[in-house]
Amino acid sequence: MNDILRYARHTDIDITFEVVPLLWNDGPAKVSTQSIHYRGGSRFSRVKEVLLQIRKKRRSADLVHIVDLPPWVGLLFSLAAIDKPILFGPNIAGRMFPEALLDNQTLSVIEEEKAPLLRQWRLYGERVERTKLSLLSSPLFQSQGYLCFSEFMRTILVERGLDADQIHPLRSGVPTDIFYPTDQTADTAEMPFELLFVGKPTKRKGLQVLFKAISTLSDEGFAVRVRILGSTAPPENITVPRSIREQITFAGRVERSALAEEYRRADAYVIPSYYELESTSMIEALACGTPCVATDDASFREIGTDASCLFFEKGNAISLAQAIESLYDDYASYRTGAVTKADKYDIKYTFDDLISVYRSVL
Repeated sequence: MNDILRYARHTDIDITFEVVPLLWNDGPAKVSTQSIHYRGGSRFSRVKEVLLQIRKKRRSADLVHIVDLPPWVGLLFSLAAIDKPILFGPNIAGRMFPEALLDNQTLSVIEEEKAPLLRQWRLYGERVERTKLSLLSSPLFQSQGYLCFSEFMRTILVERGLDADQIHPLRSGVPTDIFYPTDQTADTAEMPFELLFVGKPTKRKGLQVLFKAISTLSDEGFAVRVRILGSTAPPENITVPRSIREQITFAGRVERSALAEEYRRADAYVIPSYYELESTSMIEALACGTPCVATDDASFREIGTDASCLFFEKGNAISLAQAIESLYDDYASYRTGAVTKADKYDIKYTFDDLISVYRSVL
């Protein structure tokens, strides 16, 4: 949402944004927001303070947009006192494990990686999240709908009990003044083939699958290197095979502008994850005109196209290795496809969708 509001400053919409909620004013297309400052104290006093500030600001607004699902059920109850139409989202599904929608292989990886957390989540956290979503759809609120960033997330929210007709997916985009393709498109890729991965190196991200694929390619004489951004070293539960350690670089975190250069410099972006609600990094890579190799999963299929991406069987290192080779063999076609489709991921489309939802409510 920060990127959406940053984009809005360069349009004819007058907007300032500090913290949710977002308040939409009808008339001369103006959006303003309020700032909520927590000064400590008891949970009750913080809930009271937030509510007082919302009530103070709501008088000049025609619609209240709550971007994040409030962390306290008490605050959610308090929002019911707002006598204005309310939109919720898109950050209302990020902590969910939609078990009914996941295959056994993915659930097994999540269980292994998050066993203590997941047990605690099932005992307490999931009940709280379900309670919150039930409240959102109750007559307590003048809810006009819910926002999300993909059809996949929409499916999860429906599975959690929200009305499908009230859920509005927004096209995902990134700021194209940062993420944009290079002017040059390569006809072929040179050896070693340079892959980029961005994210926290966890088992759910599929790094073990990636390392096995790199080992397979190396055994076949295919020269490939992987640059991993997000960590300076692998976690204790993930082992980099000795035979490929020289080909794997853990480069740590980089600034956002430098990240865009990393995408443009790479031959391809690789996403071996077992499960993602949405991959912002995949969107950023494609906005930079960088072709992708991704897990064949609904969330990634929704983002990528066959012109710019190759998909491989989830958890299958051989399938991933074959996809990397196929991308290399037909590199000019996929690179051209990615550059041609880069404009699809412009944040302006996300912003336009958001404004359309606002206008439909008002």
